[in-house]
This record gives sequence, structure tokens and C-alpha cells, in this order.
Amino acid sequence: MDCETDRTVGSQRMSRLKYSEMIVVYPTVDLHAAVRKPEGSWFVHSLCEVFGDRDLTNAYELRDLLDKVCIRLSHFKDDVNVGNGFKYQDVVQTSEYVVTGMSKKFYFPLR
Repeated sequence: MDCETDRTVGSQRMSRLKYSEMIVVYPTVDLHAAVRKPEGSWFVHSLCEVFGDRDLTNAYELRDLLDKVCIRLSHFKDDVNVGNGFKYQDVVQTSEYVVTGMSKKFYFPLR
């Protein structure tokens, strides 16, 4: 496939298609820490709950599912020890995702 390039970075030419059709999911927003308790990560727990629910994955598009992960994640709230006897109280967390060039909706196959 021939690709048109839109810029040069250093000595490497960047293709417009190289970073398209991509979603990157982060467990928290930039400059914040994700919470992980002994029973596991709040983000991974929320992600598994949503993507493990066949009714949801059969009915919703990928970005809608990621929004549901963020909503489930927002229900967690706890105190977090960060060391040296310092504790944050009533900590909450939110996830984020970045969509790059996705022009189509993505659905999981029916199971």
C-alpha cells in the first residue's frame, strides 16, 4: 500500500497510517498514580468486570465499554498509604483513553 507522508521526524518519515485506528487506555490521568491494593488494581478490576460481562460486550461498542470502565472505576474510594506514615484519604481514580484516527465503531463478535 502506498502511503502519503505528512512530516519528517529526525531522519524518519512518519506515515499518516502508522498511528491510525488505535486506542490507548490509561488506568489514570496524566501526573496521577493508579491505585493498587493487595486484592489488585482498581482499574484492572473494573476492566475485567465490564469486558467479562457478555451482555455488555455483545451490546456496546468499544468506546462505550471503556466509558463504562471509567464509571465503574469511579465507584472505588479508599484511604491510600503512600509511605513514611503519610496517607491520602478518600482517594478516587478515573481512567482515560486516547483515540487516534478511529473512524469506525468496533464491536466484539457475539459469543
